[in-house]
Amino acid sequence: MWRLLGTYEVRIKIFLILLVFFLAAAITVNFYLLMMSRDAVREEVGQRIILVGEAARTELGLSEGFLRGEGRTGEGTTVSQVRLARLTKEHGLTGAELLDPRGIVLSSSLVGRTGTADREYAGLGQSRRRRLEAGNNVLSDIRDAEGIAYATLSGFLPLMGVGGRVRAILKVEEPVGDLARLDRSLKVLAGIQATGLSCLVLLVLLFARWLLAPYRQLVATAEGAEGATEVATRKEMPDPNVLLRTFQGVVEKLRGQELELARLKADRGSVADEGFPAESLAKSLTSGMMAFDAAGALRLVNPAALQILGRSHPEMIGRNAKDLFSAEDGLGRLLTEGLRQAAPRSREMVPHHRPDGREIHLGVGLSPIRKEEGELRGLICLLSDLTEIRQLRDRVALKENLAHLGEISAGIAHEFRNSLATLQGYARLLLRCREEETGDLARSILREAESIGKVVEEFLQFARPSALNLGAVDLQALLEVLVREMSEPSGVPPFDIHLTGELPRIVGDENLLRRAFHNLFLNASQARNGKGLEVRVSGTLEEKRTVRLEVADNGPGIPPEVLPRIFTPFFTTRPDGTGLGLPLVQKAIVSHDGSIEVASQIGLGTRFVIRLPLTGPPENPARP
Repeated sequence: MWRLLGTYEVRIKIFLILLVFFLAAAITVNFYLLMMSRDAVREEVGQRIILVGEAARTELGLSEGFLRGEGRTGEGTTVSQVRLARLTKEHGLTGAELLDPRGIVLSSSLVGRTGTADREYAGLGQSRRRRLEAGNNVLSDIRDAEGIAYATLSGFLPLMGVGGRVRAILKVEEPVGDLARLDRSLKVLAGIQATGLSCLVLLVLLFARWLLAPYRQLVATAEGAEGATEVATRKEMPDPNVLLRTFQGVVEKLRGQELELARLKADRGSVADEGFPAESLAKSLTSGMMAFDAAGALRLVNPAALQILGRSHPEMIGRNAKDLFSAEDGLGRLLTEGLRQAAPRSREMVPHHRPDGREIHLGVGLSPIRKEEGELRGLICLLSDLTEIRQLRDRVALKENLAHLGEISAGIAHEFRNSLATLQGYARLLLRCREEETGDLARSILREAESIGKVVEEFLQFARPSALNLGAVDLQALLEVLVREMSEPSGVPPFDIHLTGELPRIVGDENLLRRAFHNLFLNASQARNGKGLEVRVSGTLEEKRTVRLEVADNGPGIPPEVLPRIFTPFFTTRPDGTGLGLPLVQKAIVSHDGSIEVASQIGLGTRFVIRLPLTGPPENPARP
C-alpha cells in the first residue's frame, strides 16, 4: 500500500491536494445550497406578487371588461389613477399600472406616468414577452438601482381579449428589500469564497514547501550518516522509518559519549567548590554588584545593579568600564581610579546620570581581586542607591539652616519692632499739633512705619520656628477657595487658575498651606506685566505615599541668573516687593517634610513642582 503511494514526500503532497479538493467541494455545495434557498425565496415572493396582481385584477373588474373590449381608459372610466392609487395603498404595493401591449402606460397610480414607455417592460426580453403573449404571468428582474432599501420586483399579468390576443397588461410593483439584500449577499459571498479558495491553494503550496524543507534536509543528513546496512535496508521500508533508525543510532552514540565524559569527570574529581557558584551568589545579593577583569571589561553584573543603573544585561556585559561610564561621571571616575591604582574604596557617595536622564546618588565600594603573586586580576564594585538618603539629608540640613536663621532673625526683628513702636508713638503725638506742616510730616512718618511693620511681620513669619497644628487638610477644597478668591478672568489683564488631577486629603497645617499657595499664586499674578496669564495646578499620586502638585503658568518666565536666588530671603526684582513671599512658600513646604522645585524658561513660563507626604511630617512640635 505505502509503496503504491510512493515516497513520504509524495504522500504529503497527495494529502494536501485531497484536502484542497475537499474544501473546494464543500464550498461549492454550500454555495449551491444557498443559491437554491435564494431561488426558493424569490419564487415564493413572485407567487405572492402574482396573487396580489390577480386580486387587483379582480377588484378592478378588468377581466370581463377586457373580454368585451371595454378596456379603454380615460377620465371617469373604471381604471382611473385614483382607483389604482387606492389599490396600491391597500395591498402595500409600490405602484400599479395598466400598460398596452407595446408597454405604454395607459393608467398609473403615480402622477405623470400616463403615456410614457415602461422601462421594466422593455427590459423583459423576447422570451418573457412571448410568455405574456401566450397569456402567462411574468416576473421582472429585481430593480435596486436606487439602493437595496428601495428594491422592487414587478409582476406582469396579461389581460386577454376576444380571440386570445393581449389587450392590455396589468403591472404590480412590490418592495423586496430583503430579497435584494439576500441576492447581494450571495454575490459578495461568491466573491469571498472564490478569493478564499485561491488563497488556500497558494497557502497549501507554501505549506508543502515549508513542511518538506526540513524533511529533505534530514534525508540528506541521514544519507551521509547511514552505513551500507541502512542503505540496503532503505529499499525495503518506507523512508520515515529509515530516518528514525538512523537518528536512533546517532542518539545512542551520543549517550555513550555522554557516559564516557561523565566517567572521565568523576575520575578527575572536582577541582573547585561547586556549592557556592559566583553567579548564583551575585544574583542573590540585594545590593548591586559588578565584576571587571584587569583590562576593565565587565564580566559579571547582577540584577540589582542593572535595576539601579537602569540598564540591560546585553548592553553592559563584555564592555569596558570607560565605554559604559564617562570620565565626568562619579562612578566612571571611581572605577577608572580603582583599576589604575588597584586600591580599595569604601563608603564613597557619588552622583550618577542614568541613561533615562535621571540623576541618582550611589554608594560605591571597590575591592581589587589579586592573584597569588599579587598581580591585579580584576575589580569588584558594590553599589547601593542612596538617592532617598541624600534627599533626606539635604532636607534635614535645610531645616537646620532655617531654624538657625530663624533664631538669629527673631532677636533682630524683636528689637526692630520695638523701635518701630516708639517711632509710631512719636508720630501720633505729632498728629496732635495744629501746624499744617507738622501734621503732614507726622502722617508720612506713620505711613513709613506701617510699611516697615508689614515687612517685619512677614519676616517674623519666616523667622519663627515652624510650630505645626496638624490636622486633615482637603487640598481640593483649599485650592478651590483660593481659585475663587484670586482668579480675575474678567480683569484687565485677566488672571485664571485651573485645577486638574488628583488632589487628595493630607495631614498638615491648613493655615500654613493656605498662606503658602496664596503667596505662590500671588507671585504668578504679579508677573502678568500687562498681559493675561493662566495658571494650571495638576495633582498626581506617587506610589500612594506622596502627592505631587505641579503649578505651571504661561508667563514671561524667570531669567536664568535670577532663578537660583528666588528662595533667598529679601531678594526681589520688583521695587515694591519684600523678597519674602517665595521663601515663606519654601519654608511651609519643608516644614511639612516636603520638597519644592522650580524650572523656568524665558517666554515659556514657570513650573513649580511640590511634593507633600500624605501622612504629614514625622514630627509635630506643639504650637506655643
